Amino acid sequence: MPNPNEIVEVAIGIVDGINMLFHTSRAYFPNSVSVYVNGQLRVATAPDGWVEIDPLTGLVQLKITPIPTDSVQIAYKIGRASCRERV
Repeated sequence: MPNPNEIVEVAIGIVDGINMLFHTSRAYFPNSVSVYVNGQLRVATAPDGWVEIDPLTGLVQLKITPIPTDSVQIAYKIGRASCRERV
């Protein structure tokens, strides 16, 4: 059974070969983010990984700019303290 506190979604942000900042649609628990580019899991600490910038606003920064043909997805956990919709 799927866990209702885990979300996987297309990252919110422009994939244009320049932008490296992406958002989730909801706040996430710190250290719960996973990023997939073209279906491949990226490791946060790797040179092509990402950095969690702000869990409350859902901001994540990729270390390498995705190109326009790339697909970026973010998986993360939510809960009582972080399930507020972004305003």
